[in-house]
Formats: sequence, structure tokens, C-alpha cells
Amino acid sequence: MLLALLLNWLTSFELAASLEFQRAVFSNGAVLPNSPGQVGKLRASVPLWRNRLTVSAGIQALGQRNTYAGITVPWVILPEVVVSTKTLPGGLQLSMGIKNLSNSFYRDPVGLNAVVDTMIGNGRTYYLNLSWHQPQRNDSTKEKNIPRTATSGF
Repeated sequence: MLLALLLNWLTSFELAASLEFQRAVFSNGAVLPNSPGQVGKLRASVPLWRNRLTVSAGIQALGQRNTYAGITVPWVILPEVVVSTKTLPGGLQLSMGIKNLSNSFYRDPVGLNAVVDTMIGNGRTYYLNLSWHQPQRNDSTKEKNIPRTATSGF
């Protein structure tokens, strides 16, 4: 079951939230490994500098997950922040951000055996994304933007 909410306020501030409840099981009823029962997201965005930039902040929460060995990995909450541009001349668009802003320590279930059952999740991660949108015309001569993306993390 998915619950979602999108709020636009004064045509500039945007707030989006979602909460998903799920139960993924094998045919015998056992819960699938690395399948959180709850996934939540919250994001707020505001345009700046005459709507040329957008600053967004958000959090993602993953509920408890089981490993293949049956160990329970606890909840994790991961904040992030993103700055992105509107499409620039030539069809370029730039975004940069920080994932796991709080540099939280957490573990993720991995592997198909008990020897390597969990691994440490990514710490604070910085990224830069450059996209190019090439205008194309369809039969009705309206332009479409088709994203072409190259991503570099550092």
C-alpha cells in the first residue's frame, strides 16, 4: 500500500511525502531478505534566483530488513540535499548534491549466504550530474526533450 502527498504552495514551494507499506514473501510465507516493510520519503523544494535554481532537501527512511542468515538490520534514515538548474542554453542541465548528509553508519543486507551477510552502507556521498536534453520534433512539430545523462560521483 502506498500513501503519497504532494503540496505546492504559492506556486514555488513544493513538499512531497510518501509512505509505503509492503510485505514481500516467498511462496512458503517467509519474508524475503532485504525487503523493508516500510519505506518513507519526504522532500521539500524551493526555487531560487528567478527560478533558475532549485534547492531540495529530503530524507528517506527504510524499515527493518532481514538478511539471508535471518539477522535483522535496523531502520535507517538518510538525509540529502540537492541543487539543480533549469535547462540551460544548449539543452544542458546541472545538478549536484550530497547523499547521507548526516554521514550515518548503517548496514545493508547483501549476498546469498551467511559468510558475507551485510555490508556497510555508503557514508556521505557527493555527486555532480550533467544532463543534455536534445530537442526533437515529432509528427505534430512539437518539441520533445529526451534526457541524455552522464553522472560523476566524487
